[in-house]
Amino acid sequence: MKPLIDADILRYEIGFSAQFNDEEGNEVLLDFDRCAEILDEKIRIICEEIDATDEPTLYLTSDRHTARMTSTELIPNFREKVATIKPYKGNRKKNKPFHFVNLTAYILSKYNYKVANGFEADDLMAIDQEENTSHFLSRSRTPTVICSRDKDLRMVPGYHYSWECGKQASIGPVFVDPL
Repeated sequence: MKPLIDADILRYEIGFSAQFNDEEGNEVLLDFDRCAEILDEKIRIICEEIDATDEPTLYLTSDRHTARMTSTELIPNFREKVATIKPYKGNRKKNKPFHFVNLTAYILSKYNYKVANGFEADDLMAIDQEENTSHFLSRSRTPTVICSRDKDLRMVPGYHYSWECGKQASIGPVFVDPL
């Protein structure tokens, strides 16, 4: 199986886990080397859990930092234009974890990646999964597995895996059919 990993979620999950308050209420920020170790370990565990046979591909949504690091022009997310009643993701907090940009640079330098520009990483994961699943069903490719905590992706046919986080157990890998 080939893991298609939602790196957008990992950038937030690992970034925010690296900054916390200790027992005395003092803010603690882990150094970046520790963050990188946590990311590498999370990816290793994901690959182990799904019995990966191929190297993972990590999916990122382009932002101004990612566009600069990949020398591409940033195209605005199409969802921002079509959201006419309320701003797209308007109710979400704007703050990113301290190591967000560092994690982005690390992913781009160490892993196979794809950057969604003008849309989101989960859209690109869905496109790649759909394309590969038709080939896999005709036995011409290794199956892919969408690895994400995003429930919306579970409507895409093919294999899915969601890693454990807090009190939420892992799910899969499980095959989702079109019905």
